Amino acid sequence: MTTTVPTADTVPPPNGCGRCEIALPHGWQYTPAAGLHQWTPPTQGQILARMKARRERRLTVKPVYHATTRWAASSNPEATS
Repeated sequence: MTTTVPTADTVPPPNGCGRCEIALPHGWQYTPAAGLHQWTPPTQGQILARMKARRERRLTVKPVYHATTRWAASSNPEATS
């Protein structure tokens, strides 16, 4: 079982695998750290740490503003510039 502490740069999904942090659908996965395994539910501690890391990232990311209008950039990936 991996014991990595999530950081703001690499935040796995809260309900990702408890061994390799890959999100569902998982199936059988092989990672060097966890070997060949099926999805394993994360512990409550892992879920809490991942959620705290996601929140920390949300609070520290600065908004990007449009150079001309100074409006906040759209979060819609289909919007055109």
